[in-house]
Amino acid sequence: MSGFDPKSLLGKDENDRREFKEAEALRRPANIGREVVGFLNAGGGDIWIGVEEKEGRAVGFQQIADIDRSLISLRDHLIETVEPQHQTDEVKLDAKGGLIHVTVEKGKNPPYAQRDGGRRFWIRIGARLREMSREEIGRKFAEALKAHSTREDRVAEIAEKLRKDQASVALEKPQLWLRLVPTESLDIDFNDEQNKQQFRTWLTDPSATGNRRSGWDFVHDMAPRFLGDQVRHGNDDDYMRTQITEQGQITFRVHSDSLRQLVGAVSSFAPYALVEYPVSVFRLMAAILGRHAEAHANLQVVAGLVISGIRGWSLSPGSPREPARLSEGPKTFENDVLEIDPERLVFAANDLKENPDRCGLRVARLIYGRFGFESGAIPPEFDQQQGRLLLG
Repeated sequence: MSGFDPKSLLGKDENDRREFKEAEALRRPANIGREVVGFLNAGGGDIWIGVEEKEGRAVGFQQIADIDRSLISLRDHLIETVEPQHQTDEVKLDAKGGLIHVTVEKGKNPPYAQRDGGRRFWIRIGARLREMSREEIGRKFAEALKAHSTREDRVAEIAEKLRKDQASVALEKPQLWLRLVPTESLDIDFNDEQNKQQFRTWLTDPSATGNRRSGWDFVHDMAPRFLGDQVRHGNDDDYMRTQITEQGQITFRVHSDSLRQLVGAVSSFAPYALVEYPVSVFRLMAAILGRHAEAHANLQVVAGLVISGIRGWSLSPGSPREPARLSEGPKTFENDVLEIDPERLVFAANDLKENPDRCGLRVARLIYGRFGFESGAIPPEFDQQQGRLLLG
C-alpha cells in the first residue's frame, strides 16, 4: 500500500477498531503491547503509531526516528511479551506514510495476556482499554477449550467418513484417489461469474497454481462444468477427474494407467507421479483457501488417499536424472491397495496456504514408506529441507 496518505487519518476518532499512539510510545512498547492484547481479545483493530491525537481524534503527525529499527524492536517486544504467542497473520506490522501500522486480527486462541510484571488480560471496549474480570477470563478459557474439543471432534468425524470412502474407492477401478476436506464449509458461490472464471483458470492453466505444463497434475484443457453447488472437471468415464464442492472439498482421481510405465513386462510407477499428483492438488487447495478461507480461524484440512490396482508394481528410489545416486533398487508392492489413514493427514490451513508442497511431502513420505523406503528415496527434485518440489 505504497500510495497511502497519512492525511486520510486526520479528523478521525479512536473507536473499537482504531487506536492512535504518538511516536514517543515506542520508548514504552508495553503501552502498545497492551493495546495489541486488547484487540486480540476483542474483535481486532488497527494501531497507528506516530499520530498526535487530542481527545481521541487525530490532529497531526510526529516523525519516527529510524522507522525500520523501530519496527523490528516493536515486533520483538510483542513476540516476547504477548501470550500465547500470536500467529503471523494475527498481528502484522509495517511502515506506511512515515507511520507504523499494527494490524491486529481477532485472536484465534484467546484469552491473551501481556507479561508486564505479571500476566494482565486486556480487552478493547469501544475506544478504551480495560482489564478483564476473572469471570471474563474464565469464560474465554472455557470457550477456547470447547472450541479445541469441537475442532478435534470435527477432525475425527471427517477422518471416519474418509475411511469409509476409501474402503468404497478400493473396490472401484484402479486409480489414485485423493480427497481434501476442510473442517468448515468455505461457502463458495459457483454462481458468481468471477468465481467461475477463477476456477476455469485454476483447472486449465497449470501455471495458475504453480504447476508445470506436461507434468503429472490435475490440469487439462477440457472446460469445467458448473453444477450449482460444485464444479466438475472431467467426466466419470474419463481417465482423470477433479470435483470441488461449495464446502471447498476437493476430490481428485486419475486412472492408475496414468501412473505407470512398463519396464520390460513389469509395471513400474512413473518417476514423479507419486509426488507430483498429490502436490498439485495441495497447490490447488492452497489457492482456494487463499481466496475463500480468510474468515475461517483455526481451519484445518483432512486428507484421504487410496492407490488401487497396483499389486506387483515396482517403485524405484531417487531420480531418473541420477539413476546411480542410490544403492537401493526398485521395490515391489505386494498388495492390491495402498491407503493412508486420514488421521495421519491433518493440516492447518495456514500451513497449507504458506507451503502446499510441504504438505504434499508428508503424503510422499508415507507412500514411499509403504514400499519400505526411507524419505531419502524420494526424488531429490523434492527439496525436503525447504519443502519445495522443483521440477522444470
